[in-house]
Amino acid sequence: MDTEHSPLTSLELHINSLQETLEIANEQIEASRGILERMHEIALRFQEFGKAIKQSFESVNCFLQELNDSFGPLLAIIQASFVTLPARTQSALILLGQHGWYFHSEMTFSDFWQLADDLKNGEVIETEKLLVEYFEERLSKIESFISTNYPHRSHLIRAAFDAHRRKDYALSIPVFLAQADGICQETISQSLFIKKDKKPSTALYVAKFESEVFMAALLSPLATTLTISLSEKERPKDFTGLNRHMVLHGESLDYDTKSNSVKAISLLNYIVYVLRLRDS
Repeated sequence: MDTEHSPLTSLELHINSLQETLEIANEQIEASRGILERMHEIALRFQEFGKAIKQSFESVNCFLQELNDSFGPLLAIIQASFVTLPARTQSALILLGQHGWYFHSEMTFSDFWQLADDLKNGEVIETEKLLVEYFEERLSKIESFISTNYPHRSHLIRAAFDAHRRKDYALSIPVFLAQADGICQETISQSLFIKKDKKPSTALYVAKFESEVFMAALLSPLATTLTISLSEKERPKDFTGLNRHMVLHGESLDYDTKSNSVKAISLLNYIVYVLRLRDS
């Protein structure tokens, strides 16, 4: 009995094995179909993401184009202003220097240029009054700035400022001028008031910044013979401005005014400011 039924049993076993294999294959196909569907969903999402990025870039480009259309002309004006800035600054510095005044770091360029324009238009008394008030309001800050940068000179700086506050301008002015000269000599090894080849010796220092147009413009008073350093031959007969030679050599007997003392302060502050710029 067992022998007769064994071939059939073997066939059934093969059929059952085949069915199990087909079921496993079907399950794998179903699983693969799920993976493929999931990958398709992911692909669609990437496609949507790509569209969103493209739209974002298009929006950014559109925004930049709008900025360019709106502000392009303004940027062109600003760029042109930067091109003319050094020349205009130099012109204003020289003009103020001819009247005995020097740039202060807290001045805006627009205010500085306006002061120069006012002097050019003959509004000397009004402009000098404004400048005296400007520097007087900053006396303590200026004194601290100079003493901090040259602490070994602080006792002389303090004495000069104390004399100025006491309105003892006959004493304050010579000290301010002497310290300006001494600081130049100490910092750049050039005298502020000595000339070489009819130019201030400090012009040699300014020449080092020839390629740095704005720095050269800011230093231009050191490369120009201004009223403070005019020699006897260079001064007109009716000269009445503040002049270092006339003060220190006793030629001027009426230099001791508040305006001249403030001018000397502006000179000393300017010297320290521009000579310290190289360290920053």
